[in-house]
Amino acid sequence: MPSVSAIIPVKNGEATLEACLLSIRTQTIGRDVEIIVLDSSSTDNSREIAAGFGARIVEVQPGTFSHGGTRNLGAEKATGELLYYTVQDARIAADDMLEKMAAYFLDKDVMAVNGIQGVPSELDKNPAVWFQRFSKPIPEIISLDEGEFLKLTPKQKLNYCRWDDVNAMYRREALLRVPFRIVNFAEDALWALDALSNGMKLIRDSALLVYHYHHHGFKYTFKVIYIINYGLLVHFNKLPSLPNIFKAIALNTYSILKRKQIGFFDKIYWIFHNVVRNSAHLLSALAFRFFYLFGLSTVEKGLRYFCSEVPQGRQTAPPVFKPKTII
Repeated sequence: MPSVSAIIPVKNGEATLEACLLSIRTQTIGRDVEIIVLDSSSTDNSREIAAGFGARIVEVQPGTFSHGGTRNLGAEKATGELLYYTVQDARIAADDMLEKMAAYFLDKDVMAVNGIQGVPSELDKNPAVWFQRFSKPIPEIISLDEGEFLKLTPKQKLNYCRWDDVNAMYRREALLRVPFRIVNFAEDALWALDALSNGMKLIRDSALLVYHYHHHGFKYTFKVIYIINYGLLVHFNKLPSLPNIFKAIALNTYSILKRKQIGFFDKIYWIFHNVVRNSAHLLSALAFRFFYLFGLSTVEKGLRYFCSEVPQGRQTAPPVFKPKTII
């Protein structure tokens, strides 16, 4: 089995970092995994937690963080043949996932493998989006000739480039050959775009699961949706569609009401939370499309105004909720 390095960008992650690192160390290959924590001037106990798991801490200088550039720094510092990327508030669901992911690289042509993320069924997390499987996972092999990929429409390219660094493993040589772009968002999708443009073979396997959750308040949702839509426009020539929030709210409400584990007042809270979340999504898309009427430069002014800093997901929820694993 090739050697593996796990690379994790961290900033003030003490609330979740221990669970993340424990899920790596308890993997079937966990004792042999090199852990690299890319720390952005944490002021809490993140560094001490990381050191307790034998992680190597790499300083990210203030003002230099970007989702692409900082991950490139991790690739430069790592010694493993395979580089596993995740985030400080994610944890691996099954203790053999890294071994299964690494096994794909026994095929010398495979350059990267992507799993999925899901929300754990816990009472302090939005029950409308709890993870549930409805079908048997089937691995998807993405292998196109360079010329074939370049001939695809922007929509077809986007479909192939749905990539996620919350749960992804790369051959180190592939990342050194095609590094992440220096961007503050969508570095993973853009890497897939560049990799496929260079004829690389990729794997997506939805059986490879990590648990991950961000509490989507109004401001956080608005910013994230705006940034996503900007990336889709600039790199895939796709304007945002307007979500049908009435349908989304109805589906969210139905999902919450059928959860027998949740009390009445908790259900009221989460229904209201999803109304706010879906409304922020719609308003962000509307603002984006309005600014686009005046040209890309106006869209970029909106980006600088709304998203001057990279939004950081938080594990916040009402204090009346006590985390309790249901499944």
